[in-house]
Amino acid sequence: MEHLRIPTETLVEQLTETLARRFPTTVFAVRYNDPGPGLLDFRCLDVIWTDGPSRDRVEEVLEPFQGREWDPATGRLGKALRYQVDHAGRLVQVRYDVSYIFCDGPYRPSSAV
Repeated sequence: MEHLRIPTETLVEQLTETLARRFPTTVFAVRYNDPGPGLLDFRCLDVIWTDGPSRDRVEEVLEPFQGREWDPATGRLGKALRYQVDHAGRLVQVRYDVSYIFCDGPYRPSSAV
């Protein structure tokens, strides 16, 4: 089976376009989150927005773009197997350079008392 590797820069572009199509009235910031030394094989993105869709709705859209999946039963991140059909109609395994996408939104300031 052929493999298609999606680098981080390309994924950021894809996420930005996908979020803009799915939630056209919301402005999202997508940024690389460096996990620091010792976690070189674990790359993360932060997606931030202040108003608009709920976190659950955004996570649902972004889940297919992650290279790892969270298993709440074990508390571990396992590799996610992603597939797509290429322009020639062949099934291709997609490997994302990004392990996990963190969602931080929508931000709602607390009301003054």
